[in-house]
Amino acid sequence: VNDVAEDREGRFWVATNGGGVSLLVTGEMPEELRRKAKGKFVNFRLTDFQENNQVNKILFDSSGNLWCLTDFGLYQASLDDLVNLKFELVINQKSGNSHALFEDSQRRIW
Repeated sequence: VNDVAEDREGRFWVATNGGGVSLLVTGEMPEELRRKAKGKFVNFRLTDFQENNQVNKILFDSSGNLWCLTDFGLYQASLDDLVNLKFELVINQKSGNSHALFEDSQRRIW
């Protein structure tokens, strides 16, 4: 576990070191999503490449979007459809050691 964050709906998300991000399952979630769970979590991989699923930091912006920072890039996903969550590569990074993610008062992601 590299990071933990809560979205605006009160759901808890975990940044993992190789498994993407995981969502803690509760009874309030759609049945289709709960069926995807392994134990108490539903796992979402950012890409098919293992190194891109080493998520260092997660952030929910003021619009409710999920941002995931890895050593190899920055990804963003809208939480409109949790069952079919899709991540978009925003910044590609060949290698690095990124561990900080922040939204400022003008809604810029740093």
